[in-house]
Amino acid sequence: MKKAIILAIIYSVICIGFKLAVFYGGILEQPIGRLSHLITLALILPFVVLTMYLVKKENGGTIGGKEAVKQGLTFVTFAAGIMIAFDYVFFITPLDID
Repeated sequence: MKKAIILAIIYSVICIGFKLAVFYGGILEQPIGRLSHLITLALILPFVVLTMYLVKKENGGTIGGKEAVKQGLTFVTFAAGIMIAFDYVFFITPLDID
């Protein structure tokens, strides 16, 4: 479970960096900017596969279905929680700069 959480944090940092680069780079109206949410969503698949591979390697080459689902859901839950928190802070809460 520790590997899934670490990979979720790595995934979230990469996605947050990408979103910040798109936002502050001024490319929101270009195709990559319009598709940035879909790109970060598609990027989750390689990380889930990597999580399964690392758990399989740790368990001697086999992984049960129940363990695979547990690891995958742990990764997705933590990554989604981090990304939701970032989106809320960055896009929803107004800046009160007076």
